[in-house]
Amino acid sequence: MPGVVYGCFKRACMRGEINLEKDALRCMLATAEYKPDAADDDAARIPEVEGKGYREGGKRLTGCRVAEGGDDGAFHADDLEWPDATIAARWAVVYRGGDGLLVACVSLGGEVSSDNGPFRVAWDKDGIFTLS
Repeated sequence: MPGVVYGCFKRACMRGEINLEKDALRCMLATAEYKPDAADDDAARIPEVEGKGYREGGKRLTGCRVAEGGDDGAFHADDLEWPDATIAARWAVVYRGGDGLLVACVSLGGEVSSDNGPFRVAWDKDGIFTLS
């Protein structure tokens, strides 16, 4: 589950300006320097990882879906992999491509690295984040 669900995302939801299942959502990997804050509002200001096998902007999310249960809604997407990467990251940041609207920041459980091998982000079975 996330370290942060961003305020700008919540406001966009309230205005009907984002569709989690249809918008082009992406995941960038952020360095350990990043200190997630719900007030952050621009993906361009997040310290993104750099390294072999990783492209700026991260990857597009696939399989995006919202599961509803009771009063809660959980956002899910397919796991991600950078197959041949030499990178180190602490955070997975979900945002909307194009305008950089931040959605959520998920802890990877500490700094995770790969050395000329696969770097995987396996989302929690309960969802990337839940809103009540």
